[in-house]
Amino acid sequence: MQKQSLIPTPLNPGHKSRRSIEIVEPAPPSRWRIFAIMGFFMGEMMRSMAARIWPPLKKRYTPLASAQRLRSFMEKMGGLWVKAGQIVALSRDLFEEEFCAELTRLQDRARGFPGSYTRRILEEDLGRPIDEVFSFFEEEPLAAASIGQAHRARLREADIDVVIKVQRPNIAASFGRDLRYLYIMVWMMERGGIATHFRWLDMYFEIESAHLIERGFSGTETSPGEGAVNLLIDLTVVRQPYGGAATL
Repeated sequence: MQKQSLIPTPLNPGHKSRRSIEIVEPAPPSRWRIFAIMGFFMGEMMRSMAARIWPPLKKRYTPLASAQRLRSFMEKMGGLWVKAGQIVALSRDLFEEEFCAELTRLQDRARGFPGSYTRRILEEDLGRPIDEVFSFFEEEPLAAASIGQAHRARLREADIDVVIKVQRPNIAASFGRDLRYLYIMVWMMERGGIATHFRWLDMYFEIESAHLIERGFSGTETSPGEGAVNLLIDLTVVRQPYGGAATL
């Protein structure tokens, strides 16, 4: 008999079992962000070295404990780091099973941003008040991902239910900066010969490619600071966005 946990959830966005999404205020990238990133990974390297030097520490610094700290860090940093964790979670040929299983929790742990930001982005991109375009708009996100989130709505003129995908505020600047930081770290590990069997550069390019694909909601990019909007009708991407809405 099939396990209950393996049965897909219904596609109906309003289903009562829909998981609530944690909402946090978006913040612009900090110039001190690099120090938080470097501090975290240097701390992990020191823990690993200490466990090798003093074996009793191995019981404390287990792969599961490391994965839990890494997942918490990636959730806090958001954006690119959530996407990186999702990709690492799939690398079961390189990392231990329990390590990857913990990072798999990042697949549905992306935090959302307030619906008021979505309203502002929509009105800026559409060039008109949101109520002129939609007869219904749900401010609570339907789903959230590393680069954006989705909202339920109904087109006023066509009287069609749609799902709106909206780019996160400041995401272009945040992703671009974090990609540079990640490349510096990967380059240092490659040059230092640290765990080269993990193929750090290959992993970096996979994360970079995934980022570029995700930014292509419909194949075009926006400049930093612009909001990107895409409408999905009946959960199918509309190739031509409604009105003059910009797309990623």
